[in-house]
Amino acid sequence: MSQVESVVIMEGSLKERPVTELFGLLARQQQTGMLTLKRWGKQATIEWHRGKVMHVRETPMPSSGSLGEMLLHIHAINPVQLEQALLQQERTLAPLGQILQRLFQCDPRLIRRALHVQSIEMLYSFFFWKSGRYILESRIEQQGLRSYDPIDVESLTLNAIPVVDSWPAVQKILYSSQVVLRRQVQIFPSWEEDGYSSLARELFELLEKERTFRELSILSGEGQYVAGRELWRLIQGGVVRVEPPRKTPRQYALLLLGAPVSQFAVWLIVSALLVGGGSFLLAFAPQSPLQYLRTGSRYSVASAQWLQTQHRWRSQRIRRALEIFRISTGAYPTQLGQLAKEGLIQKAMLYYPNSDEYYYRRLESGRYVLLPPLPR
Repeated sequence: MSQVESVVIMEGSLKERPVTELFGLLARQQQTGMLTLKRWGKQATIEWHRGKVMHVRETPMPSSGSLGEMLLHIHAINPVQLEQALLQQERTLAPLGQILQRLFQCDPRLIRRALHVQSIEMLYSFFFWKSGRYILESRIEQQGLRSYDPIDVESLTLNAIPVVDSWPAVQKILYSSQVVLRRQVQIFPSWEEDGYSSLARELFELLEKERTFRELSILSGEGQYVAGRELWRLIQGGVVRVEPPRKTPRQYALLLLGAPVSQFAVWLIVSALLVGGGSFLLAFAPQSPLQYLRTGSRYSVASAQWLQTQHRWRSQRIRRALEIFRISTGAYPTQLGQLAKEGLIQKAMLYYPNSDEYYYRRLESGRYVLLPPLPR
């Protein structure tokens, strides 16, 4: 990129000079330079050469107008190829079009057309800007070979007003880029008599099979704004009909499963492993909570060995507390609960592992009986 001293040729407000007027002026004066438009956190840079647009860039870039998205719509590539190309682009920073040609032999004519449509759509979108600032500088970014032919902005500006005015009505009918269009008649009407343009006839010929609105706007080379207006006229004239978007199997899977099939499969496998492993530990681990579940008999537990260990340890603690109570008071307590009240043992220790209280009875001989809970 060559470093050239930049000189401001003109600048101002888009309220005072709308985009249509600004573009028309630059085209008539055959200006050369870099035009920058700014509005609400968005910025567009447009490179002009002798009144024609050579390159357009918008920041942030609309996702619906990306090169990869367009090539997917016209079936030039598939989602897997696009994902691999984007990963390669992150590593090499090379243009996406070059990567697709090198890795997957993507048709360069389709890439060139998609890039042309991308620029046309961005330029038309600027006509909707009602506020902002513009500045035209004399600097030019030398980018070598262009990805598409220069754009004749003068003819584009002449179509801008009817396209912008009709766009709200177009959006009501072509409400989604995925709506399907079909021929309503098999023979195109006399376009000279009915006032249809040559573009309308070209769109009708593209509909030898059903296509989506986005697919038609790209294949026609005119973009969604111009192609949408001509399709709207054909629909109003009964030449073309609109049908709701069709869900592909992939889209149905995304709708039903909430994620792409590959991600859902990974989630399903991981969930099955977690559930299976958790169930195994819950059922067979030595300290499994299932041991506390009493099935059949009140006193049956998962591990008899664990129960015996707990009983031996608790009964020893109770006996030790009983002896301390006897030494302090001269006799054993009438009930085990007295041990807990005196703070000699925790109340939980007075219960068997299955939550029933130990059987305790003080004998007349001055001794006592301590047993596990008696069956009821």
